[in-house]
Parts: sequence; structure tokens; C-alpha cells
Amino acid sequence: MPQIEDFSLDEFLDALATEFAALADERGVALRFVPSKRLVRSDQRLLRRILQNLLSNAIRYTPAGGRVLLGCRVAGDALRLEVWDTGAGIPDDMHDAVFREFQRLAGSDGSQQGLGLGLAIVERVARMLNHKVTLRSKVGKGSVFGVTVPVGEVLPKRPAVTEMPDPRIRELAGAVVLCIDDSPDILDGMAALLGGWHCDVRVASSGADWRDALHGDTPDLILADYHLDDDRDGLELIAEICGDVGRIIPAIVISADQSEALSEEATRRGHAILAKPVKPAALRALMTRLLVQRAALVTRTAS
Repeated sequence: MPQIEDFSLDEFLDALATEFAALADERGVALRFVPSKRLVRSDQRLLRRILQNLLSNAIRYTPAGGRVLLGCRVAGDALRLEVWDTGAGIPDDMHDAVFREFQRLAGSDGSQQGLGLGLAIVERVARMLNHKVTLRSKVGKGSVFGVTVPVGEVLPKRPAVTEMPDPRIRELAGAVVLCIDDSPDILDGMAALLGGWHCDVRVASSGADWRDALHGDTPDLILADYHLDDDRDGLELIAEICGDVGRIIPAIVISADQSEALSEEATRRGHAILAKPVKPAALRALMTRLLVQRAALVTRTAS
């Protein structure tokens, strides 16, 4: 059930902008946000999921040199949180369709752009919160996705705390992450990095020992190197693990291979792909997005 409360947008928007700064920088997109000290009434965790998906899509589909803006504006007696982008835009007759699972749109170059589950999750979570989602777009100019949220009245009194967890890694805490790589040095580095984000890290050096690494647990996320020494690749191994546990596990394929063929195959199988050398901030942002999407699907299935 949503935990509705009044809260300030000040730290809320700042944390989102910080979380996606590395991803935007990696893609050559200028990301900025307009601070606001206004109060809104919502579930912070679920509202953050909505905006994470909107920001992720905006950055992903805005070409290098473009801009993404996060901010809010008054909408009657409510506030509308908006994500602006300078991407290709969405035709009027596709405004409803983009909120369907795995809807694909034609890109400006004739390619097919897969929107995945992001906007479908946005629509479902917003419906849970009774928040209205809006879309304005102009082909060739960009899009504006918005979510209208009631105005808050009074900030609740919170007990003093000595330390607040970093909002950028809050979603990662406790997640069981299986890392597969044939390099012991890389595994040691990943274990240290993910452990610092409070993940429950399991490491395997080949396709033969991932079961021992999990000790019967089911991973929340898989990070797999594409090129492995035992004549297998990361895509095959992820398929084996998912088949063994009986469900789809969010996965990130890590590779120095930047070929379009590998990217298309990973996307076709529903996996994310990250280039070597891995940038920690980009990895953190991608892991957070995948875990947020997985949690939203679990919530949907349970309801």
C-alpha cells in the first residue's frame, strides 16, 4: 500500500538529478533541474519510481548534444512535476500507445525504438497513487511528460538521525547481485564497489560455479561479462540462470564489444548492456533503474 505523506521537493528533486547525472554525461546529454521548496502529498518511493522511469527514457532517447530538464509548475490547486527533453518527439496518434508494454516507435532515422516497460510502469504506479500522467510532444522538437501531484500542507516532524543513507544507493541496499567474470581482479573490484552500495554480492568466475555462489538464493540482478573463458558468453549464461530459477532476472551485459549486433541481441532478450571500462556512477544508475522496474512489476503481480 502507498505510504502517503507531505514532503518537500527540495532534496527529492536534487537526489534524482544527482542519480541521473552520470548517465546523462555518458550519453552527452545536458541534464539540469529547477529546485523547488514546495510541498507535495504523495508516496516518496513510488513517485521517485515514476520520475526515474521518465528521466531514464528522456536521457536514453535524446541525442547527444540535446537537453533534459526536470522541474515543476503550478497546475491549479496541484503541482505538475515535468520532464522535458529535446528528443525526436512522439506523433499525436501514438500518445496512448507509448504507455503499453514494449511498444516500439519509429526513430527519426527509420530505426525502431523500444520503450520497454518504463512508461507502462509509470502509468500503473501513477494510477495506484491517483496521480494524472500527461504527455505533450512535437515531432522533431521533443516531449514533456508530467505527473500531477496534490500540494502538501505540513511537513511531518521527523526524529533526528545521525546519518542519512545516500539517496542514490537506497534502492540497491540488500539486493542480491550475481557478478560473473573470468577475471579475479575484476570480481574483487566489483565486490568492493557493490558492497559499498550495501548490495548482497555473489561472485562467480565462470559459467560452472554460479550455483555455488548463490547457495540456493535467487538473484535480484545479474551482471555478466560477455566474453567468458569457458567458450560461453554472458547472454547464454543469463538464459541458463533464468531457466534454472524459473523466472526472468534483470541483467546487465558488460562488454568491450561495441558492435550493433551485440547491442541489438542484448536488447532483444530484454537485457541492458554497459560498455567497458565500467563507470561506477553509470552502473549505479542503471542498476537502480532495473531494480525499480522489477519492484514495480512484483507489486503489480501481487495486486
